[in-house]
Amino acid sequence: MFRMAGTFAAAWALILIVLAQPVAAAPTLALEQAQRLALAQQPALLAQRADINAARERAVSAAQLPVPALNLGLSNLSLSDPNPYRNDAERMSMTRIGIRQVVPNAAKRELASQREQDTAALEEVRYQALRRRIDRDVAQAWIAVWSGVRALALMRQLTAQSRHQQDTATIGFGSGQGGQTTVLAASLDLERMRDRIAELEQQQAVDRARLARWIGDQAAQEALPDKAPQLRAPPSLETLLAGLAAHPEIRGEDRLEALAQTQIELAQAQNKPDWQVQAGYAYRQPYDDMISVEVAIDLPWVGASRRQDRELAAARAMLAGQSASREDRLRQLRAQAASDYREWTRLGERLRRYDDTLLPLAQRRTDTALADYRAGNGGLAPVFDARRTVLELRLQRLRLQTQELNKTASLQWLAAGESE
Repeated sequence: MFRMAGTFAAAWALILIVLAQPVAAAPTLALEQAQRLALAQQPALLAQRADINAARERAVSAAQLPVPALNLGLSNLSLSDPNPYRNDAERMSMTRIGIRQVVPNAAKRELASQREQDTAALEEVRYQALRRRIDRDVAQAWIAVWSGVRALALMRQLTAQSRHQQDTATIGFGSGQGGQTTVLAASLDLERMRDRIAELEQQQAVDRARLARWIGDQAAQEALPDKAPQLRAPPSLETLLAGLAAHPEIRGEDRLEALAQTQIELAQAQNKPDWQVQAGYAYRQPYDDMISVEVAIDLPWVGASRRQDRELAAARAMLAGQSASREDRLRQLRAQAASDYREWTRLGERLRRYDDTLLPLAQRRTDTALADYRAGNGGLAPVFDARRTVLELRLQRLRLQTQELNKTASLQWLAAGESE
C-alpha cells in the first residue's frame, strides 16, 4: 500500500517536473527573414545576373577581329578540256588556296565593345533595382499577412462579445425583461461578425498565396510575430526628393542615355572605311607556283545619305526620346514621393490620436460602465457596448497602422538612391 502510494507520488512529481519545463516558442517568420529568403531564391535575380554576364562576354567578343575565311577554288578552267593538270599544252587553269581577313575600323570595334559594356552596366543597375523592388513587394506582402492575422484576432474578440450580448438578450427575453426584437438584432449582429471572419479568412489565404510567390508555400504558412515590424523611418521629404536622381530606376534611365550616346558615336563611325586583306597561293601546271596579296577598302561615302546618315538620325532621335523618358520617370517618382510622404505623415498623426485620445477615452468609458454595473447603477448592455467600441477602435487603428507600414515600405524603396 505504501509502496503504491510512493509510486503514485513519484509519478505525479515527474509529471509536475515535465509540466514545469518551459515550452519552446513556435518559430515565427520575421519580415527581415522573409526578405532575405526572397532574395536568396528568386529566379528573376538569377535571370538578370545571366543577362549581365552575357553582355560582358559580348563586350569582349565585339572588340575582336572577325574570324578569317579560307578560300579554295579553280580559276580559268577550260570548258573544252577541263583537265587542268595535263602537261602537253599551255593552260591558264590554276588551283588556288588563300585566306581572307576583314579588318573593321578600330573605332568601330572599340565602340561596339563599349556598347556591350554599356549594356552590361545597364543590366547591373536593373539588377539592383529588381532587388529593391523585391524588398518592397515582400515587405508589403508580409504586412498584409500580418495585418490579416491581427484583424482576425480582433474580429474573434468582437464575435465573442456579440455572442455574450446575444446570450444576455435571450436570457432577458426569457425572463420577461426584454423584447424579441433585441434578441433578433443580437443574432443578426453575431451572424454579421461571423461572415466578416469568413471574409478575413478568405483574404488571409489570398495574402499568404501572394507571399508564397516570393518565399515559397511552406515559409508563407509560418506564424508571424505578434509585434508590428520596426521599419526604418524615411528621411525628410527634401532629402527624399534630392536623392531621387540616384534612385536605381533613374540610374537605369541614365544608362539607357549612355547607351544611346554610344549608338550615335557608332553610327558616326560607319563613315570610316573597313579593310580586307587576302593572301593566296596558286598552282598552275607546268609553270611556277604563284602567290598573291590583295587589299580591299570599303567606300562608305557611296550612298551615305541613304544608310549612314539615316542611322545617325535614328540614333539621335533615340537619344532625344530617352532623355524625355528619363525626365518623365523622374517626375513620376517625385510625385509619388510627395504623395506617399504626406499620406505617411497624416497616418502617423491619426495613429497618435488613437493612442493618445480615442483608445484611452473608450477604455475609460468601459471602466466606468463596468463600475456602474457592479454598483447596481446600470445593466450589462452599456458594458457590452463600451467593450465593443474599444475593439472596433483597435480594429480601425490596425487598418491605419497597416496603411502606414505600407507607405513606409514604399518610401524606403523611393529612398533607395539616398542610401546608395
